[in-house]
Amino acid sequence: AYRFIGLEDEGATDCSPADVQSLYQERFEAHGSMVRSLALAAGCEYRRVSTGESYLTTLGHFLVERTG
Repeated sequence: AYRFIGLEDEGATDCSPADVQSLYQERFEAHGSMVRSLALAAGCEYRRVSTGESYLTTLGHFLVERTG
């Protein structure tokens, strides 16, 4: 385990990198679910995309789908 010390007087915590990864992924998924729910509730379309793919490719696929 490693000791992480907060930079703004949050204190210290001991955990492993795997613990940090697991908690980050849980919170990221929870945040994404909340954003998706809010978008759909507002009548918006929601699409999770990867920043590893060109936005032009992503937009192109989206527009092709919308035109049917």
